[in-house]
Amino acid sequence: LISSVVQTEKIKMLSLRLITLFAVALAGSSLAKDERLPNMITVNMSGYMYCVGTVISKNRVLIPAMCASSGGSSITVGDRSGNVPFYDSGRLYSIINIKFHPDRDYMNQANEYAILTVDRAIDAGKGFKGAKLAKGDVEIPEGSIGTTIRRASSMTTTPVSYPWSPLEYQSVRVTNGAACKEMFLDRWTADYICAEPADTSDIYNPYGVESGAPLVVDGQIVGIAACDMGCWGTTLAFRRISTLGDFIAQ
Repeated sequence: LISSVVQTEKIKMLSLRLITLFAVALAGSSLAKDERLPNMITVNMSGYMYCVGTVISKNRVLIPAMCASSGGSSITVGDRSGNVPFYDSGRLYSIINIKFHPDRDYMNQANEYAILTVDRAIDAGKGFKGAKLAKGDVEIPEGSIGTTIRRASSMTTTPVSYPWSPLEYQSVRVTNGAACKEMFLDRWTADYICAEPADTSDIYNPYGVESGAPLVVDGQIVGIAACDMGCWGTTLAFRRISTLGDFIAQ
């Protein structure tokens, strides 16, 4: 009888230990996902930042087409991820290929995108956990908090001027789209995600997102800022990455 009781207690202890280890593993994976942020990618023209890009593979960046309108000779890509100080340009990459969306139409800004291929793998440095491109059409519930990128206020970050602009992460809240439908009328479709700033307390730079900036929710890149719709003010629009899947896969 005593042996049976001891055996039962051992099984209970083992079960409890397994449950604890499983819970810790889940917590660890959740924390890792929460820590995944978008790379701070700049698209520079003649040394000056023109817009922001979204990393879609180890050496490719999705950008608004207008940011590549001058051709590759004067464009570079910079990575300012990982707490790069404002006086440092960050890691710079050369462009080896530019591919515009095949359905690009000046009258229809919805396909105004291009993909830059750079000369080597984009490396944000040790310890930086970059967000991964979402696979397929990810459902994003209303109220979800996402992370995007905006230009930091020079009044609070840089005492002097530099060719590149300091960037910072901006938290946004996904909405039901009513405000976007009201503002953009028949241009608004299910191809877009509507959001609003999660915090408007910054009196110097309260709203806005940089052109071409990624939208990351739960560690996944789910959208890219659609400034042809709206990327300034309290109503922000992001093109769903899933709607550009065929173009990205080329």
